[in-house]
Amino acid sequence: MTLATKHSDRQVDHFLLRDTTWRLYRAFIEEMVDRTVRVTYLNGTMELMYPTLQQERPKKLLSQFVNSICTDRDSKIASYGSTTYFDNDLEMGFEPDECYYIAHEARMRGKNSIDLKTDPPPDLAIEIDISHRAIKRESIYAAMKTPEVWRNYGKTLDCLVLNDSGTYDVKEFSRSFPFLRVGELKRFMDMIPGVDENTMLRAFREWVRGINA
Repeated sequence: MTLATKHSDRQVDHFLLRDTTWRLYRAFIEEMVDRTVRVTYLNGTMELMYPTLQQERPKKLLSQFVNSICTDRDSKIASYGSTTYFDNDLEMGFEPDECYYIAHEARMRGKNSIDLKTDPPPDLAIEIDISHRAIKRESIYAAMKTPEVWRNYGKTLDCLVLNDSGTYDVKEFSRSFPFLRVGELKRFMDMIPGVDENTMLRAFREWVRGINA
């Protein structure tokens, strides 16, 4: 097993453990005390990432958009945050930055644990990759059949929708919210720091209501 680190803004925010085993990953996430650390496992590599302000800020803004849409449209939603998802057969594991059950909300309501053998993956996941993760997680999302991922690379916001071949296509409109042009959300995110969050959210809600009018 080898250790590598990755730096962001002069601080270490990534740790890579190479040549690790699935058994070690499972033991690590079961015993881990610091639940703020995001852990990803793929093909013998385990990546530990500490959240930074650059990642947390857009994640929170996008989550506010999702909740605003569901509140305004009276849509059912179950927010699962950064819940750990793993598949023993695939030997893959990760925590989304944010994730939601929308189409499967009723099925997942009140669940305190997830078993991907019987439970569906989240309907929508948010992926913030400002500092560029070493493990590209789209392959994990796809293998676990996550229908939709919003991926933010800082300057861009893409909507990835799973196709029948099991790979992602970049789409203009959301699968979970078919009226929503996802790339437009970046315009509202960029209003910060020029305005406060409440002003930004009011502008977003007015825009959404205009679409539905």
